[in-house]
Amino acid sequence: MIAGFEVLAVVFLVIMIYITFTSYKTKRLSKLSALFWFLVWAAGIFGIFLNKKLGLFLESLSIMRVFDLYTIIGFMFFLFIVFYLFRVVKENEKRIEEMVRVLAIKNMQKGE
Repeated sequence: MIAGFEVLAVVFLVIMIYITFTSYKTKRLSKLSALFWFLVWAAGIFGIFLNKKLGLFLESLSIMRVFDLYTIIGFMFFLFIVFYLFRVVKENEKRIEEMVRVLAIKNMQKGE
């Protein structure tokens, strides 16, 4: 029996698959990024439907409930995304700084 929360989660994940698909079709996501997000959303759906089967696996990890496992995985995924975004922001800062330097040197040379 699927609980109300699980139905809501599946609806959310299907909507996210649709948003990922439309973002890929409008070229806002690369093929690799779209594949990554499709796998994330599909893993969520499989996790919901395999909820009962995870019981034996959870006992070996000393995790009491499936929801606890989802919380742990979600937190780890959240930290991964935050770290990745931090790295991207730092790379963009370096690129912008370099572009500003180049433009400043060009403007100084034109002014002479």
